[in-house]
Amino acid sequence: MLSTLRLIRTILLASSLLVLMALTARAQSNVTAQAIQFANLRAGIGTDTAVVGEIRTGTAYPVIGRTADYPWLLLADPTSGQPIGWVFRDVVDLSGDVAGVIVFTLDSTWQALPNGVYVPPAFITELSAVDAPPTPSLAAPPEQNVTAVPTLVPTPTLNARVTGVTQGEINIRYGPGVEYPRVGVAQAGETYEVTAWHSQLPWVQIAYAASPNGLGWVQVDLLSYSGDRFSLPAISQTIFTLPTLTPTPAIVEAVQPFGATPVPLSPAFAALGNRLWDRMLAAGFDPATSRLGTLFVMDLQTGEAFSFGGEFAFSGMSINKIAVLTEFYGQIDVTPNDAEAYDIVEAMTCSENTSTNNLLTVIGGGSPYTGARQVT
Repeated sequence: MLSTLRLIRTILLASSLLVLMALTARAQSNVTAQAIQFANLRAGIGTDTAVVGEIRTGTAYPVIGRTADYPWLLLADPTSGQPIGWVFRDVVDLSGDVAGVIVFTLDSTWQALPNGVYVPPAFITELSAVDAPPTPSLAAPPEQNVTAVPTLVPTPTLNARVTGVTQGEINIRYGPGVEYPRVGVAQAGETYEVTAWHSQLPWVQIAYAASPNGLGWVQVDLLSYSGDRFSLPAISQTIFTLPTLTPTPAIVEAVQPFGATPVPLSPAFAALGNRLWDRMLAAGFDPATSRLGTLFVMDLQTGEAFSFGGEFAFSGMSINKIAVLTEFYGQIDVTPNDAEAYDIVEAMTCSENTSTNNLLTVIGGGSPYTGARQVT
């Protein structure tokens, strides 16, 4: 009798696995998700649910479900098609039309799969109705007197101090999402007080004095925490009325490297500066981050000039040639002669100093040392 029961249990377990494989095959769509950098997979909807795994950029995971009211997606293993966890939509890149993915409504009837991931019963029942094998007939087990023991949930102590340390260089946002403007950049190892957590979105609120309202938002996985963040007040709203940010000043501003009054920029020259600025940002040179770049452009005929990152100084022999050429052009009133033109071209294109010394001689009235002192 005991061996018969074991055989029946084995059959039931195998049948359940076949049902799960059938439902995931039916639930898969052509939509895939790939982590922007890395993202936690969670057992359910919300950052208060257990972390059941992690995904990283480079692998596309099938999206087999989504929620009706919250931006969470159910991902499957690319090989087996088994559900592996829920991920917040803003931390992945999607490929395909997510509108075609099956929609779930969150309620208390959701059930946990063997790997701990919660899905609605209808998800399993509906997709396995056609493919599920027949269930063997079993005799009813003998009744047992079992007393249910309620699970005790400790009441959290609100307003306990919680801090978070940044794991790398990260953006601090005005609200809980990448669609909110950036109010600052934090460097790796900085510590911030966590003031609240969002119950529907994977973001935490921090105290940030540089923000107009003294608060900022950080994606939850970008901090390591000291203290229980779930003991803090929970925020569930998804629409925020925030103070208006101060408009960013014009990126391109007139400068004058010689201490004279800057020449106002013409619309065409200012437009050139804006295009160059956009190209610098597109290349990843963001002055608010640790990857910065500088640029100085001057029209030697009109005297118009603009600069990005002018508060930084760089050291290098070739960079010094810029000051030499600028001073040289600032002194001559006529077109350079052939010898001077040759020196100009060679100074700009060759890694040698003979031509540059010739230009310093002109600047110094016949002495390259006087010219060097004047330029330095």
